[in-house]
Amino acid sequence: MMLGTSLKRYSWLIFLVGIAASVYTQADEALYQQRCAACHGASGEGNEAMKAPSIAAMSQAYLERQLRHFRDGQRGTHTEDTAGQTMRAIALPLTDKMIATVSAYLSGLPEPVVITEKEFAGFRGRGLYSGCASCHGAGGEGYPDLGAPKLTQQYGWYLRAQIENFRKGLRGTHKEDERGQQMRLMAEGIHSDADVDTLIKHITGLGVK
Repeated sequence: MMLGTSLKRYSWLIFLVGIAASVYTQADEALYQQRCAACHGASGEGNEAMKAPSIAAMSQAYLERQLRHFRDGQRGTHTEDTAGQTMRAIALPLTDKMIATVSAYLSGLPEPVVITEKEFAGFRGRGLYSGCASCHGAGGEGYPDLGAPKLTQQYGWYLRAQIENFRKGLRGTHKEDERGQQMRLMAEGIHSDADVDTLIKHITGLGVK
């Protein structure tokens, strides 16, 4: 009898934990759908028309940092960065808890397939990317410990826009954005638009079979 009673209690505990996890997941999803989905898509796949990148399956730490940067004025304040200004306005009312919740939800989503074909970038592309691989990984998988996001399955137009933002000083100039400053130095080392195009071709091919 004691064993049967214990098993029943254990079964109820598992049942209740499952319900709690389900409710929590639904709450996460509801927050994302309310605050982010209109631009970034229902599954975090992004939307070029809204200038919104793919954000699903990115590291929680990176997503949290960027949302805080938008909210706190470390990113998205330059008058020429219209997309960044839009994100800053959206991030302004977010609390730390909301930022953590939506970032955790997004990091747990499957990576969307937004690119299915490689473009040929050749030896030049590999050479240009060699300066990126130490932080972003040889396969563009990213290194959360270094604060470097994954680059796989990210739109070329978004990558190009961010490289140009770094090159022009629209991003990575705030004194408290240490990693952004590092990226700005890297971007300034790309001296031609042709090299930017070649680098983008290589990056967008990473992870594409």
